[in-house]
Amino acid sequence: ETRLRPVARSGKFKKVCTRPDCVEEVDYTDETVLDNIIRGLREEEIKTKVMAMDDTTCSMKTVLKLVQAEELGRRSVRAAKDMEGVYAFTLLYFYFLRNDLSLF
Repeated sequence: ETRLRPVARSGKFKKVCTRPDCVEEVDYTDETVLDNIIRGLREEEIKTKVMAMDDTTCSMKTVLKLVQAEELGRRSVRAAKDMEGVYAFTLLYFYFLRNDLSLF
């Protein structure tokens, strides 16, 4: 998000209404930044979850919360799997130690 905001601030994503009686300026900055964030997601599963969100709840805040939660969950699962090996080795080590068995 932070690398996209300076580009977005340039005003390139603001358009003036094209109706003859309208001079209102419409700002598409948030939508453009959000689209780029979604497009830049590496994990297809996370991208699919974001794309499945209802349009009424799909905002910058909710997308970022979902992506952060998914990434944190993935890291936690990986860390737990890494610890399984350490835990198994520790149990085995203490089993051998308790039973006066040689490891090598």
